[in-house]
Amino acid sequence: MSKTTLSESELALKELKRQAKQLKGDPAIPNHQKRLEAVAKFAGFQDFRHARRVLTGQIQPRDDFGTLWHTRPAGGFLNEWHANYQQAQESWQKQPETYLLPYRTQFVIVGREFMRHLGIEISQPSSGLDLVAATGKTCWDTLCYQRLRALNREAIAR
Repeated sequence: MSKTTLSESELALKELKRQAKQLKGDPAIPNHQKRLEAVAKFAGFQDFRHARRVLTGQIQPRDDFGTLWHTRPAGGFLNEWHANYQQAQESWQKQPETYLLPYRTQFVIVGREFMRHLGIEISQPSSGLDLVAATGKTCWDTLCYQRLRALNREAIAR
């Protein structure tokens, strides 16, 4: 990955750091590193290092993407799950206007309404998107940023 690509793909990572700064006054989380870890775990990552690898696109389809692209309750959606990326991609290519999302080491094909449920607004008509193939690209970063913002709004609402 080039330095140009990495600098372009830091919007989501900066959002995660911003959310950690919001916790500065919380006496239960005394230092910056612990705040970063707490925010990363809330977003569905193992720790901040894992979040950085995923959000900046330094990850492969066989790796653990965390649970950023999943939410509860989500039982009202009929999504298609796959354990293998190649099989998921083949199925996704036959379903226009769907999105292929990573979930840990699995893959799920979802519709536009599920994306809205995650807090993602797709503004233009789309032929869908394979987010696994988009890791490290501007669209990946933008969608991760939107998802992190939505998670932050959910946390504040609680």
